[in-house]
Amino acid sequence: MSSKFISYKIIIASIITLSLLITCVGCTGSGGSDFDSAFNHALKTSVTIDSGRLSGSGNIWKIGKKTITVITASHVIDDKEDITVYFWNGDHASAQVFTNNTEKDYCLLTVKVDDTKKIDIEELKPAKTLPESGANIFMVIPDYNTASAGLVASPETFSEDFNQDVIYCYLDVNEGMSGGGLFDYKGRYLGLLLGGSDEGEGVFLSTDEIER
Repeated sequence: MSSKFISYKIIIASIITLSLLITCVGCTGSGGSDFDSAFNHALKTSVTIDSGRLSGSGNIWKIGKKTITVITASHVIDDKEDITVYFWNGDHASAQVFTNNTEKDYCLLTVKVDDTKKIDIEELKPAKTLPESGANIFMVIPDYNTASAGLVASPETFSEDFNQDVIYCYLDVNEGMSGGGLFDYKGRYLGLLLGGSDEGEGVFLSTDEIER
């Protein structure tokens, strides 16, 4: 992987991949889970984030009584005083930094519940284990409300670029997806996108690393 930010790519290939999955009406992923259900859940957890000169993606980590916690990549945050979270339906709210782990490259943001009461959103269902090699996975592309689908190449490998263990996947990604979530076909959150390449590769910080 050459850098933390991924070069922009035309996402037609990703949309074609999703179309091929959906044409198999009634098909299920591993464990009998319906892909449409997994995607709809993932979509409602997904957000886009603007901060200063940068933008990226993220997901709703927790919905509390007073605040909503959003997780994204630390490198997406350019200005801690200027953060706007956009939900899947286009509504938006200001956010503040709660935790910023620059070593692992993840950041937790908080949004006031009062600003999001009428939004149909869901919180993540973190996976309890790492995915298996060859497992089907996908990411939501928030700006298009569609998905990029792929496979797990290695559930745990050391990345010199990020100086830590990552999940390595074959998956088309673009710059606006940095910080976004990786999901399996049961809708479980596997980790967040750290970076990728023009060759259809993505590396992700696992939920196990986030929760340590």
